[in-house]
Amino acid sequence: MEDDRKSLDDNYREFKKCLRDGSFPKYDELDLIEIFDVAGDNNDYYVQTEVLMLGARLFPESEELLQRRGFLYSKINTLALSNFIDNNPQFDGVCWDLLRLKDYGLEGRDAEPMLDEIVKKYKRFNDEDIIRLSELVREQKCEEWFIKNVDTLEKKAEYGDTLLYEVAFTQHDSGDYEGAIITLDKLTKIDPFRAENWILLADSYLNSGQYAEGLKAIEFARAVETDIPEADSVEASLLLALEKDLPRAIALYEKYLTFNPLASNVIHNLSMAYQKIGEPERCHRYLSELFMLCPSNPSVLKELIALSPASTKELLSFYLEHNGDDSDLLDLIGEIIKDFLFAGDFNSAIMLGRSIPDIVSKMGIVEYYLWAIMLANDWQGLIDFYNQLDDNEFFNHDSESLFYIAFAYLNVGRYDDAKDIAVRGLECINKTFNSHLSFRMNQYGCQQALSTLIKLVDYGQADMIERFDPLLVKGKD
Repeated sequence: MEDDRKSLDDNYREFKKCLRDGSFPKYDELDLIEIFDVAGDNNDYYVQTEVLMLGARLFPESEELLQRRGFLYSKINTLALSNFIDNNPQFDGVCWDLLRLKDYGLEGRDAEPMLDEIVKKYKRFNDEDIIRLSELVREQKCEEWFIKNVDTLEKKAEYGDTLLYEVAFTQHDSGDYEGAIITLDKLTKIDPFRAENWILLADSYLNSGQYAEGLKAIEFARAVETDIPEADSVEASLLLALEKDLPRAIALYEKYLTFNPLASNVIHNLSMAYQKIGEPERCHRYLSELFMLCPSNPSVLKELIALSPASTKELLSFYLEHNGDDSDLLDLIGEIIKDFLFAGDFNSAIMLGRSIPDIVSKMGIVEYYLWAIMLANDWQGLIDFYNQLDDNEFFNHDSESLFYIAFAYLNVGRYDDAKDIAVRGLECINKTFNSHLSFRMNQYGCQQALSTLIKLVDYGQADMIERFDPLLVKGKD
């Protein structure tokens, strides 16, 4: 099994090399089909396209390659798929009917009658039929139908183990980890010599919190296949969850990243593991080296900023120098600020926010920055933020934001300014009230807070002003 997989991967890599060199060995039809399928596992549409172009020259009568052209079109362009289906009405079979279902664009329960007809129509389903069916049910949101019909499909499947694996994968993918465990328990009894079965079982145990059982499943996977990257990642995550043998978990994560350096969840878990053993500096060194080797990796950038917010400007500069494209950078920074905020690290969120030029105009990010300043009780910071706004259309007409500013003025003793801002906030509520109930509840609470703040200023009682904290944010630092 291990040798077969390596052979398939080697053929795929050889084909990519041939594309660079411009010369190809003599491929047979099965070689091209296998290379196409491995390329699909890697979302490599370029290689898939080149395989089909070569296949059309070498094997123009191949229905298998023609059929795969349809599946490639289905991922790239719906109109191309429609034209392909219209031009090939003479072909029949499970996969052709699945392509026609895709062309109809049916999803969920709307697709179930056609799926039922396909199951009734055919007596046997080969491996390719089952794999394409499982892909379709996930794409068209028909997972419940697939799981409900597993017994019927198992009777018609040429290889029941393929069906059970695809059902388990679908259950796992949709978050039904307990269901996946039940299916995989059955599968590993039928086919105990496939490492992928045990790895998926281990990952299902991981996601359902059954960590010790997951480690047992990994042991079985390694008994079948000694060196498989996915087993390294899952075992490391199980050890991290158990807080057991963390040096091994770190070594496994680092080994996995040599195979897949863009795995964001592994990068994050590795950072957590290093911090749990009290070696954030070592983590920083490792991630810095990884970032130097792969400066386009946003996940490494995110972890490095989280570890060292003070280095944000240098890290962003390095990232932009080597990528040029900053289209996703603001979204990434917004995620990091949000992570800092919900982790209670308000000062790091503020520091990162201040590294962004003109943050007041960055909707979707500035809100979290503003909340961090509020929760850090940085009253002067809120006032400084407000003074940057000038005639900002949003913040000067948003009652919630105006309450934050009024509250800041109240806490630094500038009562007249607090009242002026609060009055403006009440005026904005009258302008923005609409029929959406959740919005109206929000505005009602804001109206009450602003009105109370104005009364407190009018009363002028310092002890009442000191106790006023409708958002329960004082003392958070």
